[in-house]
Amino acid sequence: GKTDETTLHLTWKEMDVKENKSALDVEVTITLRAGDPLSYWRINVRNRSGRYGIERVRFPIVHLAPIGKAEDDLLLYPRYRGGLIDKPFKDGHNDMEFYPHNFNMQFQALYNKKTNSGVYLGTFDPAASFMCFEFRRSDNAILWRPTHFPPNITFASEDFNLPYDCVIGPLQGDWYDAAQIYRKWAVKQFWCRKGKLSVRKDIPKWYKEAPLYLYAQLGDSATGTHSLEKNLPIAEKHLLEFLEWAGDVKLPCNFYQVTERIPGLTSYDLPICVYRAPRLGRWAGFSTHETHCGNYPKIPVLPGLSAAMGRLKKAGGMVCPYLPLEFFDPGPSENAPYAAAARPHALRDLYGAFRGWGTNPNWQMCPWSDWWRNRLKETCELMLERENVSGFYLDVLQGSSLPCYWTPHGHTAAGGDSMTKGMHELVKIITNAVKTKDSEAIITGENTSENMIDVTDGILQVTLWPENTAPIFATVYQDYILRYGLEMSVSGDAFFIQSASMFVEGMQVGRLRLRPRSSALSFQNPKHKKMLDFLKLMVDYYKQDVAKKFLVYGRLLRPLTFGTPAPMPMLSYGRKGRFPALMSGVFRSDDGELGVFVVNTSTKKLSFEATLNPTEYGMAPSAAIAVETITPGGVSANIRAKTRGPVTLKGTLDAHGLTMFRLK
Repeated sequence: GKTDETTLHLTWKEMDVKENKSALDVEVTITLRAGDPLSYWRINVRNRSGRYGIERVRFPIVHLAPIGKAEDDLLLYPRYRGGLIDKPFKDGHNDMEFYPHNFNMQFQALYNKKTNSGVYLGTFDPAASFMCFEFRRSDNAILWRPTHFPPNITFASEDFNLPYDCVIGPLQGDWYDAAQIYRKWAVKQFWCRKGKLSVRKDIPKWYKEAPLYLYAQLGDSATGTHSLEKNLPIAEKHLLEFLEWAGDVKLPCNFYQVTERIPGLTSYDLPICVYRAPRLGRWAGFSTHETHCGNYPKIPVLPGLSAAMGRLKKAGGMVCPYLPLEFFDPGPSENAPYAAAARPHALRDLYGAFRGWGTNPNWQMCPWSDWWRNRLKETCELMLERENVSGFYLDVLQGSSLPCYWTPHGHTAAGGDSMTKGMHELVKIITNAVKTKDSEAIITGENTSENMIDVTDGILQVTLWPENTAPIFATVYQDYILRYGLEMSVSGDAFFIQSASMFVEGMQVGRLRLRPRSSALSFQNPKHKKMLDFLKLMVDYYKQDVAKKFLVYGRLLRPLTFGTPAPMPMLSYGRKGRFPALMSGVFRSDDGELGVFVVNTSTKKLSFEATLNPTEYGMAPSAAIAVETITPGGVSANIRAKTRGPVTLKGTLDAHGLTMFRLK
């Protein structure tokens, strides 16, 4: 090995596999490097069996004891916006999360929140291979067990050499420090190859600087009709109201159920389909999901869609219809227009059978299929030409397709990086085609993973779960990719908690429902005025260049630690969640300035104070720092002349108030 590293080799030779004698040799290496606290683990398996193949390799298997008192421990996991599990040592609470489908990054951590010490765990896989992270938790131990899949799952006589490192090491700090370890590696990988948002030319400026994100489901009669065609102008009118209210900004919006429904040509009519049209209630006559997937233009969109999209685009409403990346609707008897051509390209399981989506009779399509890639590419190109759309929302993106074992499609048998690489290439083809047609169009996707950053403009992430108490994904990638939420509540404190949590980590606040959905913000409902006023403050910050250079283009740093109020008032969220009444976001711009945003999510006026050490936020120890406040309306006031040393930020915020500090 290298002179600045030491490697331990562990070998097991001629291991039996059932009746196959001396079938396996296993070698494990653990490497330590000078000046690096992490240890790097790899495993190689030689398989001489002519009958048995390797299905998966669980490695390493690590049992973690409590760090200090178990009740003070936190477990970091990278799902959605990132989560912290409080008191993780509990019998029977087990987790098995696939990367990049469920986990969107490759690291975890266990640490004690009082001693700020713990252990960093994860992998450094530059290919973003399909893998699984498993936690089996008990009262006195947590088993951490990553699972790796060989390129050809279960193929006899094939060896497996793990092509990337598993990493384990001491952690001094908390979730933020763990995120910095990962970020240092992650931003050098292929998915960050296009650079930060401040230099990416493929993402249109209007989208980078859009403050909100909206969506409409036309297949809902809650405040509309039982007709998709009649619901279209209802959604259009509501979006126009938002555009007029926001004033001089473009707003992205996803539209669902834009395809004209043709009875007898969709498999959603089959009794086995969980999404078939109900006979009663608000959904009567609608499929509760999308129909005719993959069959445009032979099955057309709604007759009035193109004209509506044109009117909205002229007003600044940038509508991106739903487009499923993996679903094809073959019709009830494989009679859909493209069914015969699609059949050979459907995804197959280990036994060669078609894979569906639960009880959904749609076919899952293989992302490696040239036919499927061209079918989606053509769909997007034609919709841009004919329907005046402004991009596409790619459903079931999630960084990978389901495993396909059908190697005639041109990939290995389901394992390694085959499915993540196939999905990346599919999205790359779509995105390049869309951008060639319209450089102002955007591509976003559902809960997508880090490995899709370079081929998308934005990511849908679940709006807020009770465990999302730290902006973990944003701390790694805020300055590399845009994000927005799934859907917003319009009840109680939840709306203000959700909005503030997204705003202070640089997310586009959303998604806000449009009619005909129920629970949509209404400009005619006086009960919604405070919510709309709160949103307007955020929109107004996005109209200021000085704020956008932080919120849009800045790197997200550690949130403030408030000394006042003490104790911090906490607000309930859902059944188990509790979030602080004051939320903060600290951003460093490319020119080295800091922008700090403080939001009061409560119904009471609150005074606050926090001390910020500039050196902990990347400013030089000798720097003389001036501070100004900036209101949502753009009024600035100098509150500190250029002075060295810690900075005290304080003020009083009205209920549902916002403020900004600029440190320069």
